[in-house]
Amino acid sequence: MPRTETLKMLSEIKVAIPDAVTFRDLKLRYLEGGAVSFDYDVLRQVWISTGYHPELLAGAGTAEIAAFIVRFFSAYVKSGGVVDIETASVVGLLRDDTLPGRRLVPV
Repeated sequence: MPRTETLKMLSEIKVAIPDAVTFRDLKLRYLEGGAVSFDYDVLRQVWISTGYHPELLAGAGTAEIAAFIVRFFSAYVKSGGVVDIETASVVGLLRDDTLPGRRLVPV
């Protein structure tokens, strides 16, 4: 099965957030120059908890990772999680796939 079809199917799986993880743990930050940084290990925990194979994360592109972060955010908020306005605005930037030069920087 082609990679794009696999990622599309995965986007339909409900995000499973481990009990010990909050969206704040992702340390999502807007960096000068338009990049967004995040804690790779936290994202990987949520990725695996959701049922995705770790190799898919390693091979995922910016659009797939951004989409997963947005899905993580939505699932977190729907479950009653609270986020600050700065983090919510960074997620808003990730939703806008028309931004030129959008980059994600794992830390």
